[in-house]
Amino acid sequence: MLRKKLAYLDKLQHLGAYAILTFILYFALKFQNRFWLLKEHPASFAFIFAFSIGFLIEFNQILLPSRTFNKYDLLANTLGSTLTILIIKFSVKIFKVIKESI
Repeated sequence: MLRKKLAYLDKLQHLGAYAILTFILYFALKFQNRFWLLKEHPASFAFIFAFSIGFLIEFNQILLPSRTFNKYDLLANTLGSTLTILIIKFSVKIFKVIKESI
């Protein structure tokens, strides 16, 4: 019973960590002025970068004898990134509607 609860907690930690990572990546890409394509599509690239980091970390665990690749960790990472991008996208749309109505 305790082991199951800890497994869920681990997945929530993955979700939260990748939500924060994606949030930071999004705004870092949005407000940089060096690469036009990254600035124009920060949500897409933030997701791609976060997913790639998560996949590489999970894949590298295959090489470590005390670790294993866990597809559910990768799923939690992806879900955290996806939820963050959706929240950002909907927030931007809501703020645009509010701004236009003023």
